[in-house]
Amino acid sequence: MPDMDLADQWLPILYHTFPSRDIDIQDLSSEHIARIFFLLENGEVNEVAKKEALSFCFYQLRNDAQSKRFKHAVLIGSLPKFMLESKLQYILRNLLEAILFDSCGEAYDSKLRKSAIKAIEKIVRKCPVDGDCDGITAINNDIVRFLFDGLMKAMTDYSSNSRGDVGYIVREAAMSGIEFLLTHISRQDPSLIKRDDWKLFIGSLLQQTAEKMDRTRAHAGAIFIRLIHSEVSDTKKIPGLKVFQKLFPKNFPDFFRRGRSADIFSRLIKILPMKEYTYPVLSGIVVSSGGYVSESMCNHARRSLLNYLRESTSENIEQFEDFLNTLTTIYKNNGRTDRTISVTLFSCLCASTCAMMEFPDKIRKRSIPLIIKYLMNKYPKVRCYAADQLYIALMTFEKSLQNYQIDRLMELLADTVWEDSLSTLRTVIEQICHGFNLSANHLLECISV
Repeated sequence: MPDMDLADQWLPILYHTFPSRDIDIQDLSSEHIARIFFLLENGEVNEVAKKEALSFCFYQLRNDAQSKRFKHAVLIGSLPKFMLESKLQYILRNLLEAILFDSCGEAYDSKLRKSAIKAIEKIVRKCPVDGDCDGITAINNDIVRFLFDGLMKAMTDYSSNSRGDVGYIVREAAMSGIEFLLTHISRQDPSLIKRDDWKLFIGSLLQQTAEKMDRTRAHAGAIFIRLIHSEVSDTKKIPGLKVFQKLFPKNFPDFFRRGRSADIFSRLIKILPMKEYTYPVLSGIVVSSGGYVSESMCNHARRSLLNYLRESTSENIEQFEDFLNTLTTIYKNNGRTDRTISVTLFSCLCASTCAMMEFPDKIRKRSIPLIIKYLMNKYPKVRCYAADQLYIALMTFEKSLQNYQIDRLMELLADTVWEDSLSTLRTVIEQICHGFNLSANHLLECISV
């Protein structure tokens, strides 16, 4: 049988059986038909034919027709074990490439990426684990590393098109894929899964539990609850495991369901003092929501942050410094990303920051530069809201703010047209900085845009 004709004869038969949603039927179809076409009479594998078929399948992952891309991803995951031998790394890397390759707009194919992640799961399940092997016929440390890193990257997929956020499908599939990878490999060879792997994944899950999408939040929460109460011994490597188990009991009823954002934020806030998770948790509240965020979620986020600052950091300047430094880093990393930074959420955070004016002097001095940065935000709505909130704070806490030029500050805030261009507002910002007695270094930091 000529190699060039192999795919034309083999694939149509597979296509006839693959529309079935029964995974067992898909696997049996793939295995039996593969044996007919790829096993020689002496029982050995026709390596030339196998290579030709695999190359054809991976080529089809870039086909213009969505149905063909999806079918070939499913097909690759259903290949029998003898088709994977000697080509394991090649197959897994190609599937990972299909998940991560750049694509946007209407060309984005979340179904393909989800199918590729499922295919990786099925292949890993079929193969033995040997950390010291060459990775040709078994899963070794190198394979675990590039799969974990690739799937973690897929958890940051916030792609969108005319229908809105379509990356959530990939994020959810990646969460499930990493859960399987970590638990499956740790059962076979715990030495291949590091403490940092658990820390990174748990942090990403916590970030996703602050998602604006109910189903994504629920999916991440369900995986998180399963892992912290898992009987897999390797999960003991999770930093802060006992704290998590206390905050999130195993029998907690449907914690991440719709309408429980108040409970979600009140518990997530308690994780902020754990330095391993400060950035992802705060980032989840500030960034992951993306696009439109409901007013109730913003209010719960603001109230929870403010309560945390009042109860935990008002007398602990070091902890407050860590909080502000983390918040500043998040803004630097995401401040120019329209997709992930919402005006509504910025406004909520602005209100929380302005409320810090009632805190002790050391904390107030650290929060003022951050408040002024809101006045220089690129969104006019945020600037207007920041000016209003700062005006209210100055009026409310006037007695404790005698060191500042309160009357002049309130005049500037009230008389300025905050919808004007940032270049026009620069002079006003300079005057506000002087009104707060900021040093030259603070002044340069605040007015830099």
